[in-house]
Amino acid sequence: LSARTAEQLKQKAADLLGVLRKEGHALSLADVAYTLQVGRAPMDERLGFLVSSVEQLADKLQAWIDGERATEDVYRGQVKRNRENLGILSQDDEAVETLLEKWIAQKKLSRLLDVWVNGLDLDWNRLYDGVRPLRVPLPVYPFAKERYWIEAQAPVAAAPSTAILH
Repeated sequence: LSARTAEQLKQKAADLLGVLRKEGHALSLADVAYTLQVGRAPMDERLGFLVSSVEQLADKLQAWIDGERATEDVYRGQVKRNRENLGILSQDDEAVETLLEKWIAQKKLSRLLDVWVNGLDLDWNRLYDGVRPLRVPLPVYPFAKERYWIEAQAPVAAAPSTAILH
């Protein structure tokens, strides 16, 4: 999951949890993961889970929403704050590609998730050897609920109309 702000990330997690609690029995974990990976634009606040079932994802989402930050296989990062932690990785495209290919081949998903939450954008399609899961309907982005109003000015009294007739 990703969002522009920490509050929106928490709301996005809650929205996803709601769908999983309601329709999780009918959803494929691969379809949910694929939809979140490739069907959403990555933003600065990021959260990832390494799970083996929809039920486990729902449990970890609930724990994270409830403030349990020491949950196993939960990855949280902020791109701007953590980009410098990627160091040489973010500067050498060839090294990044080689390392990512190695991690994908070895199924080191936790490492992929860790670098993604810290700011490295990944082509998630590379995980799916030609057989891509389906994209499924999931909650849309929780836009900030801010209002911007233009103050209306008091109407200007119209000058009395006069007409001259000849």
